[in-house]
Amino acid sequence: MGESFWIVVGVLAGVAVFTLLVVLFVSFLIKRQKPSNSAIDMVTSLLPGENCGACGREYCKKLAQDIVENKGKAEECPFVTFANRAKIDGSFVGDAIANVKQVAFVKCKGGSRCPKTFEYTGDQSCASLNKFHSGCKSCEYACLGCGDCAKACPFSAISITERGVAIIDPEVCMGCGNCVLACPNNLIKLIPYTQRVAVACNNKTETVGECFGCEVGCIKCMHCVEVCPAGAIKIENGVPVVIEDKCIHCNKCVKVCPNHCITRI
Repeated sequence: MGESFWIVVGVLAGVAVFTLLVVLFVSFLIKRQKPSNSAIDMVTSLLPGENCGACGREYCKKLAQDIVENKGKAEECPFVTFANRAKIDGSFVGDAIANVKQVAFVKCKGGSRCPKTFEYTGDQSCASLNKFHSGCKSCEYACLGCGDCAKACPFSAISITERGVAIIDPEVCMGCGNCVLACPNNLIKLIPYTQRVAVACNNKTETVGECFGCEVGCIKCMHCVEVCPAGAIKIENGVPVVIEDKCIHCNKCVKVCPNHCITRI
């Protein structure tokens, strides 16, 4: 009787110890599991959620994880809005080089801020107006504002502002390039959808201080080149150009430009 009692006690003790070990082991595994990452969830919520694969990943959440882990950028998604991309990049900046869509940008914002040299009453098209001394503007490189680019755009991404200058909505633009071909002054170029800063002037004269009376024309002061800490601005054909791959989005060039021809997109 006594021996049987101790056998039972031993079995129960063994079961208790085994159960305790199982509980401890399961607890250990639970603790080792990767916790739900609120940062990944936050980024995922800012992405389109279409899981289309355009970024090279099967799911939006995978891109979000790569962004948080510094393996990707929000710009790799060609459909994320500028506002949401800014929110993501405000916290996470990856090193991945993205293949992103191109959008059109008008290298002029003069319009009514660039004086006219004569009044034109002929056919209201930039191509026709450009035949007369490169247009009626004091700057031969200015946007003529007749809207040939808007007429050529199949996506209605281009409008003419109250100042009489073309502007392109990057969210609507599909980068087809029709507007590039339609502009007689070669003022429209394709830039990465991800680009934040660009020079909205195509004044190619190399004369310092000469902007032909345009209030927002480049005067070749070179302050933008001098102030850029990343060497992201170079001069091409007399015009400052932002190199997106080098740009760190510090906006110092925007702040230092005396005529505000460098603009945030």
